Amino acid sequence: MKTKFKLLTLSASLMAAGMAVSNQAQAGAYAFSSAHIIEGFIQVVGGTAIVINSSSQTNTAGTPLPVTRAGDLKIGAKPNALPATQGAPVRPDELIGGSPATTGATGYTQWGPGVTSYSWADSNTVSQQTANSLIEIKNAAEGNIHGGPGNAASGAENSSSSLLSMTISLGAPGTVQFSFKANPYMETFLNAASGPGSFALANLDNDLTIRNSAGVVVFSWAPDGVANNAFGGVDSVDSQSLNISINSLIPGAPAAKYSNDNAAFTSFSAKTNLLAAGTYTLSLVSHESQVVNKTLRTVPEPASLALLGLGLTGLAFARRRKQV
Repeated sequence: MKTKFKLLTLSASLMAAGMAVSNQAQAGAYAFSSAHIIEGFIQVVGGTAIVINSSSQTNTAGTPLPVTRAGDLKIGAKPNALPATQGAPVRPDELIGGSPATTGATGYTQWGPGVTSYSWADSNTVSQQTANSLIEIKNAAEGNIHGGPGNAASGAENSSSSLLSMTISLGAPGTVQFSFKANPYMETFLNAASGPGSFALANLDNDLTIRNSAGVVVFSWAPDGVANNAFGGVDSVDSQSLNISINSLIPGAPAAKYSNDNAAFTSFSAKTNLLAAGTYTLSLVSHESQVVNKTLRTVPEPASLALLGLGLTGLAFARRRKQV
């Protein structure tokens, strides 16, 4: 009788353990997108260029809420990501001032996939073109979904963007040349326990546009890693794509990454065709975004199946002893 009771107890314990492992299977979807533009310089032949507007904007949506920051913004020194009243956990402030090209820094520290669900984004126009400085812009967006018991589905989405506008005055026909260096980086990942419909998406969107006084586009360039692909001019140096998306759809597959060389900045350069005398507006937009979504996989893990099999074997053995 005691032996039978022990077998039944062991079988039930093994089955419960198998069910617990299955129920506690953690599902995660993670995405990170960032771009760092440095040494931006606009050269006007036949006129002048004056900054008229510089702004940065961040947006977050979905579940979970954005993470909190430890302190408030100081332009050019700390992230201007989110009000301190939003979400949890706390994301420490970090210096994001000008970085030499040799550092390879994107300007933001990745949290990466972990045991906490979070979402954050930040954009920062670090400096404008003046007599003493060149254009520098940093943007990043990161999100992670981590599953747990009772969590069937959730998603997070955020984005960041910076806009730099300049007025170009041509007293005579002339051209505009724009050059800069950039160090983009993206990463997406799906945990092996992610269920059907899960995905992790990261996006880069960066473009340069010039309009005349009537609002008509006379030049546009979205760097895509292919030279001679600009409208109204020529992009002579287009070292890598700054307009690209990566997506992880297969749970458990190695993380998808995009980076020409995360330890170095690469060069970009473009020049307009000859423009008529007049007033023009140049807009430089840098935008990063990510979307993550995951569902729990309902099929037990192999370890769970093994434990369940042992439990059933124990029950069968106990039943056989009873019949004998």
